[in-house]
Amino acid sequence: MAESVVSCVINSISELLIHEVEFLHGIRGHLEQIRTKLRRLQCISKIADARQDEDERIHNWVADTREVAYDAEDCLEFFSVEIASRKEHNVLRRSAFLWKEVKSLHHLGPKIQNIETRISDLEKDLRVSHISSIFKGEISSPRSERRQQLRRSYSHHEEDFVGLEEDVEKLVAELVKEDGKCHHVVSIVGMGGIGKTALARKVYYHADVRSHFHAVAWASISRQWHPGDVLQRILNKLVPESREQINTMKDIAELVKELFEVQKRKKCLVVLDDIWEKDVWRSLRPAFPNRKLGSRVIVTTRNKEIAGDIDTDTTCFLYEQRFLNEKESWKLLLKKAFAGTIIAGKPVFKCEDEDARSSTSSTSSFHSCLSENEEDEAMGYPKMQCSEDGIQDMEKLGKEMIGQCGGLPLAIIVLGGLLMTKSTLKEEESIMDMAERYLHELKQRCMVQVQVEESTGKFKSCQLHDLTRELCLLKGKEENFLKRIPFSQEPELVGSWSSSSRTSAGVTRRLSVTVDSDFETHFPLKQENLDRVRSALFFSRHTDRKHHHSLTLLCNGFKLLRVLDLERFDFGRKLSNAIGDLIHLRYLSLRGSQFYKLPSSIGKLKFLQTLDLRVPFFVCLTIPDVLWKLNNLRHLYLPPSHKSKDKLKLSTLSKLEVLKNFDTRVSDVSDIPKLTRLQKLSAIFSLAMENLEAINNYLRRNSNRLKDSSFRIRYDFKSDKDLALLREMVGYTHLRKMDLNGCLKNLPEHGRFSESLTMLTLRNSRLKEDPMAVLENLPKLYSLVLRRDVFLGSEIHCSSTGFCQLRTLVVQGITTLENWRIEKGAMPNLQYLKIDECVNLKMVPEGIEFVTTIRELVIANMPEAFKRRVQMVQEEGGEDFYKVEHIPSITIIDTSRGLIRESENQLTDNAFSGLLRNFYPSVVPKK
Repeated sequence: MAESVVSCVINSISELLIHEVEFLHGIRGHLEQIRTKLRRLQCISKIADARQDEDERIHNWVADTREVAYDAEDCLEFFSVEIASRKEHNVLRRSAFLWKEVKSLHHLGPKIQNIETRISDLEKDLRVSHISSIFKGEISSPRSERRQQLRRSYSHHEEDFVGLEEDVEKLVAELVKEDGKCHHVVSIVGMGGIGKTALARKVYYHADVRSHFHAVAWASISRQWHPGDVLQRILNKLVPESREQINTMKDIAELVKELFEVQKRKKCLVVLDDIWEKDVWRSLRPAFPNRKLGSRVIVTTRNKEIAGDIDTDTTCFLYEQRFLNEKESWKLLLKKAFAGTIIAGKPVFKCEDEDARSSTSSTSSFHSCLSENEEDEAMGYPKMQCSEDGIQDMEKLGKEMIGQCGGLPLAIIVLGGLLMTKSTLKEEESIMDMAERYLHELKQRCMVQVQVEESTGKFKSCQLHDLTRELCLLKGKEENFLKRIPFSQEPELVGSWSSSSRTSAGVTRRLSVTVDSDFETHFPLKQENLDRVRSALFFSRHTDRKHHHSLTLLCNGFKLLRVLDLERFDFGRKLSNAIGDLIHLRYLSLRGSQFYKLPSSIGKLKFLQTLDLRVPFFVCLTIPDVLWKLNNLRHLYLPPSHKSKDKLKLSTLSKLEVLKNFDTRVSDVSDIPKLTRLQKLSAIFSLAMENLEAINNYLRRNSNRLKDSSFRIRYDFKSDKDLALLREMVGYTHLRKMDLNGCLKNLPEHGRFSESLTMLTLRNSRLKEDPMAVLENLPKLYSLVLRRDVFLGSEIHCSSTGFCQLRTLVVQGITTLENWRIEKGAMPNLQYLKIDECVNLKMVPEGIEFVTTIRELVIANMPEAFKRRVQMVQEEGGEDFYKVEHIPSITIIDTSRGLIRESENQLTDNAFSGLLRNFYPSVVPKK
């Protein structure tokens, strides 16, 4: 930690010395001295960071070094802002600001001298207290032996599950019992790291469980849990179409009643993972009906007393998880450490080059020679020829190591993760690519749990397991890395704000604040030390609370803020002008917050690199034409819906790498070719032919640099020339999402479409030929939406090999459609189907009974005769009921009258999400 801060300060000083010579009169020598001394400390601080747990003297020295570096960076930051301010004024006006320049140097000089003195004191401490001898390894550390034990995390990946297959079957059988001896709750009990969560997840995803229960939900219970959050998460999983309504429920009793009623209507399985206290179950117990209704609960806990407490008021099946035996432990280690390159029970090895083999010790060679996958050789890694004796020796060493794990799965998984090879740094790699690669490595080592966007395979979000999170919080507290101010469940932490210990590096510079009620009562805004905070993350738990003046108070309190995240706040009609006073900001996110006008003072944030303006979809944000002033922007996320009095100019943003929700109706399309570093582009194009050709030329010239693009195009492609342009635009390898709104003479051949295309929406196409013949051959198509007169014919047909990856299909407003045939084998992964306003469709698609993966069917705005075909009336199914009886959730909705009809196997009591899909169809650039 200290080493990274010192490195940043050295780089900042170097930048000033090189580029701002004319402004450094009188302090240049001091800055050069500080840089020289910091370079001497940089190497030793790197070692000290790794070994500060070994001795209190090292810990204190690291803390002092970190504080000095931070204070130095603060001084440089103030001076950099002064320089930027002066550069804005031309030469004729410079004399008017001479007094200000002299005054700034007068105040800065003593601060720099103070920092120089403190750095000299740190160097003396190294000599006087003999700390350097500790760095050389003359004193051993009792803590270092325990460090590996603290690096703990869980794995929920299929490939890491070993040895408990029979236990899984036993638990599954218990859950799906229908006789009078069944248990309402299954409790999995065991120590931390034994694999309770992995076992529960294996059961949770078991095919018999998924077919038996109509809906399932998983909720991880943290120590700082909140009943409302847990109940909302469960309900959102069980009835996802009611998400908006559920999220408005704030009363715990109302949520409990709703969850109880949902489980009365259908058989549900709910997993409560990692319950720490008895009070958790006692609080949630009223939400779960008895076993007679068919719903079940899985509870994982380290405390056997909690399982006993459950058994006192309901029937509970207690399962105590066992440790892995030696054979199972070895198998798990091989799976994790050698990542699939196991032949006949033994690992396959490789080594990167001869120099690496000769320059490393035997242990590190063993680490670096473990192969990750069978593609290594194709990627340039030569295979390492190992003798049989060498393999046996390594096997013996591996079994000795797992013997020390005591059959604890988590310890074995972490050990395997540490043995995995590290990928090499690629020369032409961006910071975003490097960050994603590091995140992937953390995932592979089971340090984080990631959610992957299925359509693209990209990481969507990540979170820490409780054990890993606790370790990070503990370490962060030791280094005073972050101050958390949670909601009212933890009031003692709010009071501890001003009691930061000097032994933990003193001043708090990062804050994470959960706002539960009024902003001012949650955060001591008048504290004097707020001006040292660099990062502040604020999360509102209630979007209906007004925070009109909160931002002004924040801006007046924080002087050095570089990162500001304000999530889900209601700021009224206009965001406060005070936002422009946070001139040090590098990152500003207002995602999910509600306001309707962005102030022009946003143009003062000269150092801003990331600006996220993705407000809720129902807000049309007015943006002043000042974004062109933010010439350090790297990432710009515009709102899904926005407007401007004048065209937004973006041509000066030469460093921009990510641009989301660009709209040619609001911004000047000619600016895009001037963004020479752009890598990700999401845009709405409403253009004439000549401008569309210009955009296509830009896409062609930059097809190698662009990595990800999403387009919504409003244009009628009627002529052969139009169609030729469309063929080229849908074929770019970087294209992920496409929304075409307008008449099409015909669709391009399927071979013309990009193989990377995952989401496609067609509107008002007026095609004369069945579009399915082309679209079903797109290899990675994940979501397909056909809206409003896409097809003028009467019949569509899906062949047996079509739509191999499709998950979501919406067919809306094709009024000429009468018949729809689906061959057996088509759409083998379809999960969601919506048929809306196809008023002449005679029956449910023929062959839909073969699509066994479908989880939800929505029938909206269809004739009564069509709806009767799938409904149950007096225990008699309609003519098409046999086709859909395997689908867990069927929603019948009439948005024109606001009515919802439910079939017998209906799993949802509300179709609000269906309404949203109808009135607010997803727009490609929204993400």
